Amino acid sequence: MEVASQAADELLASLVAGADIATLAVDSGWVLVQAEAATRTGAQANTQLRDQVFLLQGPDEEGPARAVIKLDDGYAVIQLDSVTPGELAEEDALRKQMYSRRISNASASTETLGFLEMLRKQSTIQVYEDRF
Repeated sequence: MEVASQAADELLASLVAGADIATLAVDSGWVLVQAEAATRTGAQANTQLRDQVFLLQGPDEEGPARAVIKLDDGYAVIQLDSVTPGELAEEDALRKQMYSRRISNASASTETLGFLEMLRKQSTIQVYEDRF
């Protein structure tokens, strides 16, 4: 996996330097997958990749957002050209509130899991089986 990580980092550096992603994919022998209108709840082939792409910061005035994403079976080099904000009807305030709470809960859960992982790494846990 170290070789794959290094190759992904090299591709990312080439992208940042201004190389065309399609040309890089062909020259490197990698598969280029383009999604013109990916949705957060869509049925894309790799849901792990989709979820990570939606966590990226959108592109700015300097150009597309680019990143290397680690997947279970390797790495993906991402170039995010544009983001279309989601829209809710103005009269649908309850749905908006529900989504806001859902996002807040997901963020809190992620932070809690990270905190617990940090505590586990810093702690020694002993289980006394004879006390059960």
